[in-house]
Amino acid sequence: MPAAVASFGGKVVVASRKDVRLPCQAVGMPEPRREWQVNGRLLNLQHSVSEARSTPLQILSDGTLLLTGVTRSDGADYTCIVTNDHGKDLIIYKLSVQGRQISAIIIFSKPL
Repeated sequence: MPAAVASFGGKVVVASRKDVRLPCQAVGMPEPRREWQVNGRLLNLQHSVSEARSTPLQILSDGTLLLTGVTRSDGADYTCIVTNDHGKDLIIYKLSVQGRQISAIIIFSKPL
């Protein structure tokens, strides 16, 4: 049986600093392999910090991608690709993170 995704992608809007779960349930025989991409680039959890990603990422046992404490910079297209010997399928989540980006403002004043 060809690999298929049994989850629904689409637009996901979330508030800044919240956790996000992007499900990727796969069906097929043999058991499909899963791969996550961010904006078309393979997601490598071991190198996520070196890719300027401040949000911790984890792929759960059911294939769900968990992003913890998202920020606006995490807004992107997240693609789950499932494959086996008989086929391939994918879903795309368009993640948008809303909320103000907090910047430090330093005010200098002259003594009176």
